Amino acid sequence: MSIDKKYVDQILKVSEKAALASSYLIGKKDKNAADQAAVDAMRSELNKINMNGKVVIGEGSLDEAPLLYTGEKLGNKNGPYFDIAVDPLEGTNFAANNLPGATSVIAIAEKGNLFNAPETYMDKIATGPIEKGLVDPATLNEIIDTYEHRVGPRNGAQVVAKAWADDNFRQALLIDATEAVASLGFMGRQGEHLKVVENSDEVHNLVVCTLCSCYPWTVLGLPPAWYKSAPYRSRAVSEPRAVLAEFGTSLPDATRVQVWDSTAELRYLVLPKRPTGTEGWSEALLTELVTRNAMIGVEVIHPPEIDEANE
Repeated sequence: MSIDKKYVDQILKVSEKAALASSYLIGKKDKNAADQAAVDAMRSELNKINMNGKVVIGEGSLDEAPLLYTGEKLGNKNGPYFDIAVDPLEGTNFAANNLPGATSVIAIAEKGNLFNAPETYMDKIATGPIEKGLVDPATLNEIIDTYEHRVGPRNGAQVVAKAWADDNFRQALLIDATEAVASLGFMGRQGEHLKVVENSDEVHNLVVCTLCSCYPWTVLGLPPAWYKSAPYRSRAVSEPRAVLAEFGTSLPDATRVQVWDSTAELRYLVLPKRPTGTEGWSEALLTELVTRNAMIGVEVIHPPEIDEANE
């Protein structure tokens, strides 16, 4: 059974009201206020609709109100039962800093027809023309895979390899990473305001975004799902060594773990320690050793095997 068009129109109005409410705070440098305005407007409008609505994909749990929390009942309790998914303001940092990309998101379905996945991130893309044959899903998957695993991380690997091989570049990178990376031609959205932090015997750096998923796309590609997950975002701060252990990374007790919280204003890239046994290697060979996870800081780069060093 399809949803009556009057409900579709009303839900569209809900997202419009939320977007309008937060728009007055664009560029005000207060992402929490912008988010709160969108939440308040969305909740108010939803409670005017003749329906029995329930949030199945929300922003948190009851004890985190005034978010639109998972399990919250909405509507005036007169009418059909709907499952609701919401994100009143996706891109709070974008709105607060007058950047493009913020949006108000809501979806509804008949009760039992929305996947209940609280605090879960998924690889997803929304497009209409697939069923009409205008968009090839395989092509979309290839594009996503390219940016997530090949183009972005390979850019970062080249940056790291050059820093290992060229001390002048390394020093420039640590002083002004944005300019140094741009000198290699790696520029673009999500790559502005970059800071590089260097691992050493004394300090191991770990990058997280505790509020959302801020990440330097130009040098790391698209953020992996685990980076965006709520468990990683919280545990990287509260128990970083346990998180590192789950990635197979064990550090000496004397090594301090420094956690860096990326934001829309400043994104971080880890410069891993150069592994022993790579003296005299070309930048091209060094590049092959560098992994995305090492540049986030959840892994270290181990010395190469003997046969690799002799290539």
